[in-house]
Amino acid sequence: MASTAPSAQEEVAGLDRVLTRLSTTEDTNLEKVLSKLVPAVIGMLKSPHDATRKKVLEILSHANKRVKDQPSIKLPLTELLNMAAVTPTTQAQQQQQAAEAGAAPPPSPAALGMVRSFALV
Repeated sequence: MASTAPSAQEEVAGLDRVLTRLSTTEDTNLEKVLSKLVPAVIGMLKSPHDATRKKVLEILSHANKRVKDQPSIKLPLTELLNMAAVTPTTQAQQQQQAAEAGAAPPPSPAALGMVRSFALV
């Protein structure tokens, strides 16, 4: 039986494309891009691959540098807080709801420590 989970190489290649697009995003569009990008990228911290998690941190570092230069940019704190507030019980419920809706599952509790750290920054 073939695995449907992407390999580390596939995940890193996708995140490289994200980083390239983020780096070429104009400052006027940065807030809109980050509002969708940050929660999705932080969700990738659930990956079992170290290379993927390193690439996620590289993307977040780049985003952080760009945001520091523009204090008027608002980050998607509501989404980040929702990710951080997931408990094992609610996570199981969310996973079931996501499976029924055909959507991606929520991030694992292992990824939440980073979510909390990033949200506090």
